[in-house]
Amino acid sequence: MAELAPSSFTLRHQCRAMCAVSGDKEHDRFLVGTLSVKGVRESALNNDVQLLRFAEDTGEVLCDRIYAHEGEVWALSACPADRAVFASCYGEGAGADCARRACV
Repeated sequence: MAELAPSSFTLRHQCRAMCAVSGDKEHDRFLVGTLSVKGVRESALNNDVQLLRFAEDTGEVLCDRIYAHEGEVWALSACPADRAVFASCYGEGAGADCARRACV
C-alpha cells in the first residue's frame, strides 16, 4: 500500500467534541460536534453533528450525514453496539443562564 498524504476536513464552525464510531465494523467513521461563536446565531439549530468517514483507498475524509443540533455541542459518545446511536451533551442559553442538556 502506498503512503497517503495527511487528510483534512473543513467544518462550518469550530469543533469541540469528537468520537470514534466503534460500532461500525465496516468503515472508519467518527462524529464531530460544532460550537458556534456566540452572537452569530441565525437560529437555535446553528450547530451540528457530522458523521465523517475516512476512505482508506483515496485518503479522503467524507461527510456521510449532518444532524442539525440545538445548542453548543460539548461532548459526544457513540454506542459501541449500534452504529446508528449516539448521545450528546450540549449547552442551551448563554452566560449565567446556560443550562446543560443531553440527548440520544
